Amino acid sequence: MDRHVRILGILNILYGVLGAFASIVILVRFGGFSGVYAAFNEDIIGMVAMILVGFQLLIALPCILAGFYVRLLQDWARVMLIIISAINVLNVPFGTLIGAYGLWTLMTPETDPLFQNATADALRKSVRARDARKAKAVLKAQNPDTVKKKGKARGSDTSILPSTLD
Repeated sequence: MDRHVRILGILNILYGVLGAFASIVILVRFGGFSGVYAAFNEDIIGMVAMILVGFQLLIALPCILAGFYVRLLQDWARVMLIIISAINVLNVPFGTLIGAYGLWTLMTPETDPLFQNATADALRKSVRARDARKAKAVLKAQNPDTVKKKGKARGSDTSILPSTLD
């Protein structure tokens, strides 16, 4: 399921970027929402076109963000992408396909361990990073001569070539 989650993330990023680009091009080409509305002879068709462009522009940023962070296996992004996928099902035809694929991928029971393990791994990494910073601080306090000082080069004790020391 890891592969499906990563593919879903890429698809949502692409869908969001292409949707935003297309919406912006249409709005610039027709001179805004009123231009899109006026481009059609029928009032109802102009209104539907205006709503579709606005909807695509509105959903683009959440698609990009959720797609990016779901690839990093963030649990909040999973919830956000489930909601976005449910909304995208209404966006025929490509949004329907990506939305249905997203709902299937993210709501399958095999996907749960991916996000739970990712949270535990991130917690372990942050604890390791904190411990490494503490160890470095202790080492620096115990032996300040072994720590490099910024802007000053130090010679090597093991070099066979002469070097300059501070």
